[in-house]
Amino acid sequence: MIMGLVMVKFNDEASRDQVLEETGNVRPWTTNLNAVKMIHSVPLWIRIYYDLGLQYLGNRSLSALVSTIGKPIIVDQHTKERTRIQFARVLVEMEITDDPPRFIRFLNEHAQLMEQNIDYKWLPVKCKSCFNYKHTMAECRKCENKKEKGEGLKKAEIKEKKTSNC
Repeated sequence: MIMGLVMVKFNDEASRDQVLEETGNVRPWTTNLNAVKMIHSVPLWIRIYYDLGLQYLGNRSLSALVSTIGKPIIVDQHTKERTRIQFARVLVEMEITDDPPRFIRFLNEHAQLMEQNIDYKWLPVKCKSCFNYKHTMAECRKCENKKEKGEGLKKAEIKEKKTSNC
């Protein structure tokens, strides 16, 4: 396993083609494979606090609510058995191309628009400069290159000013 990838060799093309057609996260290998850029969604644990109302905490209701932000995968054991009174936890497959939502909007039984705050146990690190994952803006190589080029320009401008003053 390299960077979360598993390399598989098929015995025949028919088997390979069947797996490629039926599975969403399987792609043919290429020489310029960039695993980080291939990731568009990740499973994330979210917390839905119980100020939501008990009528929404059944499996069907939670699944319907969470479906507005991603694909529900599973609820944790405490949520399933309703043994935790603070919040429900749901594992959701979510798109990570944009910033994750901080709340779920839905219409309640009185046709009122409601907003339910959600928290994440973990979020992938995303650079706000190049918008790639696995590093912050402070660690971004592109930012470093921009800074170095900018500093080089400033030094050149200073030298030009000094020579023009002579």
